[in-house]
Amino acid sequence: MYLEYTNQMNFTHVTYNKSHMIKIPRLKATIEQGDLMAKLLSLVGEKTVNSYGYVFKKSCDSIREKGYGKDLTQEKEKKFEESAYSRMQDFCEYFQLISKQRDEIMLTFFGQKLLSLMQNDKQPRLFDPKYASLLGKIYLYVDHADQHGLQIIEMLKHCEGTITADGIAEQLQQRGDVDLALSANRRSQIRSKLWSKGESENIYWQDLEVKVNKQLGKIDRDRSIKSIQQLLSFYIKAELIKKSDTGYELNREYVDKLQGMEFWNEQPIKRSLFLQELESAYNLWSKQLKLTDVPLPYLRYTLCERLNIPWKRLDDIIVKVLHVKTGEYVFALSQSRFPEKWGIELNRRNVYYIAIIKGGV
Repeated sequence: MYLEYTNQMNFTHVTYNKSHMIKIPRLKATIEQGDLMAKLLSLVGEKTVNSYGYVFKKSCDSIREKGYGKDLTQEKEKKFEESAYSRMQDFCEYFQLISKQRDEIMLTFFGQKLLSLMQNDKQPRLFDPKYASLLGKIYLYVDHADQHGLQIIEMLKHCEGTITADGIAEQLQQRGDVDLALSANRRSQIRSKLWSKGESENIYWQDLEVKVNKQLGKIDRDRSIKSIQQLLSFYIKAELIKKSDTGYELNREYVDKLQGMEFWNEQPIKRSLFLQELESAYNLWSKQLKLTDVPLPYLRYTLCERLNIPWKRLDDIIVKVLHVKTGEYVFALSQSRFPEKWGIELNRRNVYYIAIIKGGV
């Protein structure tokens, strides 16, 4: 018996959960950023689960060592480091290279793939052309409809000719599951400034309200277009998208080629093999941690490496296995006291610990 898995989904038939709005990250695709991201991946990869504070401090140290922001004042240099690290983290989290949970951080399956490839280089650069095909495949996976990404690639598949960043933003907004707006706090700050400026010009308050709302709308629109352009630059570097004077279009031939290349296991997995590997990983970590209830991140780390599959696919398989009763095993599931990002949503609860008993009833 196989645990069937498919990554095929028709973009026009996707349904969205509007309670989970997708936020477009503010990114920059530069060689320097790529160097820092490579450093960030290596820092996170030092341990299975690492301290977020430690990684942040070491990353900022590397920014200082490279001389970025050296002409700034101490206060501005600190802000520069925080901004640079934030962009690095946004990129790595958005493309599922790292995952952060409260004060802990760890490499994902994709992060491990990239890091293992980069470890052969003395000075690894994330945007080196030799990594482009692997990054491109990761982008395709993350962007795909059933991964809750922005689905820009899926959108471009249905576009004839080119489309502008403005047009992409409009289509994303029409879908209704993407948050392109300013944060409430930032919106409030800008509104206050615009209002104060209008009052100083003695504009009647009703006219001022209309003017401020119009200005906020333009700021929202310009911001969303800039965010999309920054995001598209990564797809362009990976050759998934081509840019011309008239806009953006899908590099269909290359995308088709990438979809046919296997950088990880995309074949069906036998149920018996999966249960065997699950039991083996559980016994390994139960003994090492001296726990009956093993945290899911440890099982996920080992199973994804052994089966050569991404986190999302593993989680889907675990859900299928746990939903079907078996005479071989009893699965005891429990939650953490806190909502855990690294758990699995099952029957409207977040399962974080798993205990396995061989020879169930």
